[in-house]
Amino acid sequence: MSATPDRATPAAHLSEKTMPYDLPQHEAERPRESADRAAPAIAVAGATKTYRAGDQTLHVLRDLHLDVAPGETVAILGVSGTGKSTLLNILGGLDQAEHGSITVGGVDLRAATTSRLARFRAESIAFIFQFYNLIPTLTVSENVLAGLQAARRTTEADEALVMDALRSVGLEAKAQAFPQELSGGQQQRVAIARALVKRAPVILADEPTGNLDRATAKDIIALLVDAARRRSAAVVLVTHDPSILAEVDHAYRLQDGRLVAE
Repeated sequence: MSATPDRATPAAHLSEKTMPYDLPQHEAERPRESADRAAPAIAVAGATKTYRAGDQTLHVLRDLHLDVAPGETVAILGVSGTGKSTLLNILGGLDQAEHGSITVGGVDLRAATTSRLARFRAESIAFIFQFYNLIPTLTVSENVLAGLQAARRTTEADEALVMDALRSVGLEAKAQAFPQELSGGQQQRVAIARALVKRAPVILADEPTGNLDRATAKDIIALLVDAARRRSAAVVLVTHDPSILAEVDHAYRLQDGRLVAE
């Protein structure tokens, strides 16, 4: 995975403290990939995004570069308003860059039609949100199954996939519980299972630990990183919390529209 900074910039409460369960630059400055390295699940080159605010032009992304390989987890930090969520929306096919190349899961997002983008989001992207977005009237297993229903028609055989996803986050025993019966950390683990069950090549997480205490946040990120690595999913998460950086493969700060290595 590589992201290249400007040359002038320095380079819907988890009580457990351990998780014993098994978990099934600019272009000229970018490092050369080895010949045997897997093709990136995410490849962004020269992405630019601006917004108009009255008579001013706000440059949110400036010639941004980012590669994320299958199985890698990348954290992006930055204060509010720096463009972190805009970048996630572009990677998820919810917004468009004005310039540059954005290829995610093998799809050229700038060239894709509206219908192709809708299919791309359903099949190739899994989202994890700060507020879990669990449906309170559904059980844990039904909430996880909803992750498959967004992508395709489900079958009875999908029950095994749901239980495998719950087992991977240590919540198999909570399959018939309802979200309100779970702690915040457990609810976020359900949200991770819902993302994993799709077996999407890319997982995008928007402040996934924003409502959790620091110890729980580190456990949740370690879980997500390990589960995604085992399933060869590329993960990009945005966060304000520098304490989780030790858990991820690479970390960058979004600053003046470019990614700067932490």
